[in-house]
Amino acid sequence: LLLGFIVSFVATLVLVYSRDYMHDDPEKGRFFALLSFFAGSMLGIVYSVSFAQLFIFWEFVGLSSYFLINFWYRDPVVASSARKVFTVIVLGDILLLLGFLILGNAFGTFTFSEMIRQRVHVALPVAGVLLVLLGAFTKSAQMPFSLWLPWAMEGPTPVSALLHAATMVKAGIFLIARIYPLVAAAHLLPFVLVFGLI
Repeated sequence: LLLGFIVSFVATLVLVYSRDYMHDDPEKGRFFALLSFFAGSMLGIVYSVSFAQLFIFWEFVGLSSYFLINFWYRDPVVASSARKVFTVIVLGDILLLLGFLILGNAFGTFTFSEMIRQRVHVALPVAGVLLVLLGAFTKSAQMPFSLWLPWAMEGPTPVSALLHAATMVKAGIFLIARIYPLVAAAHLLPFVLVFGLI
């Protein structure tokens, strides 16, 4: 509930700021539609109860961020940067999906609460947890996966504020917090700590 409020509050601030910033842009309607799509997708991540739901909204976040970064697509530098960002994010999403599938196969469910409840009775596949972590690190721009951040700054300033300073980079951290008992059970907390410190 708290994280849902934070996402909504930050998105509202960015939308208010965008009214003046995008006032003279002839395609501001498309911009606000994409911004709303992004905010709704972030809320979907927060309120997902399973890996299956989370992955759908995770992809919506990636898709909407691509369109927002690529908003001024007629500029070849912007278009190139958006493609590069999308490529890096999709590579991380593939790792994430593989991790979800390994965990779902091991537990027989994709629901977070069921996995956490069953973790003491199931041989936890460490590779699955590790792949989920790497996917989360990519989305949250942890080193060495942070190379997409400078390219993402080609989008309008409100996009940078919402996607990269406030919410999208937190999605990965939120996912790690969501599966924290699995990370601890897989003895990967030192791995997360090292990445976080870097």
